[in-house]
Amino acid sequence: MKLLRFHWCLAVFVVILGACQVLSACNLTTKVSQSPKDLRNGDIIFQQSQTSQAVALEEATASIWTHTGIILWHNNQWMVAQASATVGYTPLEQFIAKGKQQRFVIKRLKNKLFPLDSDTGRNLENRVANFLGKPYDIYFKWDDGSIYCSELVWKVYEPFVRLTEPQKLKDLDLSGPHVKKLILERYKRNGKKLNLEETVVTPISIFNSSRLYQVYDSAGN
Repeated sequence: MKLLRFHWCLAVFVVILGACQVLSACNLTTKVSQSPKDLRNGDIIFQQSQTSQAVALEEATASIWTHTGIILWHNNQWMVAQASATVGYTPLEQFIAKGKQQRFVIKRLKNKLFPLDSDTGRNLENRVANFLGKPYDIYFKWDDGSIYCSELVWKVYEPFVRLTEPQKLKDLDLSGPHVKKLILERYKRNGKKLNLEETVVTPISIFNSSRLYQVYDSAGN
């Protein structure tokens, strides 16, 4: 009798545990599956990064959009080509999940500028391949030795269409406390000199491009 009671209790426990795991999986899926159904190769996604440098970038650019990447159908799934620790592909849902409050906006190039046809994905993937594995550029230099996020998006698209006009580092607001701290930690303490004439492209400059139109906002606006 005791053995039967033990087996019965064990069975109930297993059923409850299984139900909890299913519910957890469903909650996780609901949490990160916010992407729209109508995606196209080359769509550009913007999010508010949660990295240590994000606050400084917000100060310097006066924008919450501090990270960006290109959505591509890669390895039979939607992925984001991005410059993170290195340049590579991240599954779209994982990319979304890492953003602050999982808020994101997707924009698309106007079709007359660069037709989003069957060749688009291959053309853009070939461009991304030139940068795969390159380290993230913490000094925001314009050479191709290392790459930051908006630089990658701009340079991948550049042979086909110029998304926006580059700026100079001096055009950004470098007066904020978080920006000054970042400059001190990355440049001065490492014996690097800040070049105010350095060419830069920021996420918000691409976001505001007249060559793009918005196709999705996770906030529903």
